[in-house]
Amino acid sequence: MRFALYVLCIPFYASPMELKYIALTDPLYGYLVKCRSHTGDSVLRALRSETDALGDISKMQISEEQGSFMSLLVAAIGAKSAIEVGTFTGYSSICISRGLGQDGRLICVDESKEWTDIAQKYWSQAGVNQRIELRLGPAIPLLQKLEPRLIFDFAFIDASKTEYDAYYELLLPRIRPNGLILFDNMLWGGKVAQPDAHDKDTDALRALKLLFIDAGTRDEWNLDLGARILTRRLAALGVPFQHQEFDDGHRGINYRYDVSLPKLAAALGAT
Repeated sequence: MRFALYVLCIPFYASPMELKYIALTDPLYGYLVKCRSHTGDSVLRALRSETDALGDISKMQISEEQGSFMSLLVAAIGAKSAIEVGTFTGYSSICISRGLGQDGRLICVDESKEWTDIAQKYWSQAGVNQRIELRLGPAIPLLQKLEPRLIFDFAFIDASKTEYDAYYELLLPRIRPNGLILFDNMLWGGKVAQPDAHDKDTDALRALKLLFIDAGTRDEWNLDLGARILTRRLAALGVPFQHQEFDDGHRGINYRYDVSLPKLAAALGAT
């Protein structure tokens, strides 16, 4: 299966005058959606129609272009094992399982039999039901009971926002090097950037911070998410390192360069 990819890049380190981005207008959004792959998929179209008929609850379904992007992303990293927390009526799980390929395996975690009954119907129609294992129940206990040696290439989190942090902590040790964890709704309709918005979901998403973890609530430094993963790999491989705070307030990691190249390459995810 072949996919086409559009990526919006926003620079991290630039002065306000140097920031470069394109405003996502309705016409531009429509153009990008039309350019995505497999726009005429009859199974996904039927699933979307049935889900839309459910009423307001249908807003929990991911967008069409997000589904296409997820299929591409899963295939691009060569994922064969994935887990989804929050399945709803099954749109995202079909997209993930298609990216996994014939020999892939996807575990879906959801507590609603009503919604996942719809999902299972469309899994069969899409021909991916043999790749998917449904585990019904509250997410945290099910994640805690995952088989000890189970490792995933890809994880998609789209369930209770107030539990995102718990899902992350339970899944991160099970993600292989260079694997991905994808969180849905991290901007929460833009509310995370609104200072006066303080509902429990918005506050929970802010606390997670995607890139930076709040040091005041953990026994860890306020490290970039990638740096947290790096420190775990360095420790597992026996590579000496230490945390360092720089003059400008940034925190980082110093690790020794006199270790063997294979160890350092493995820690950095190059192997």
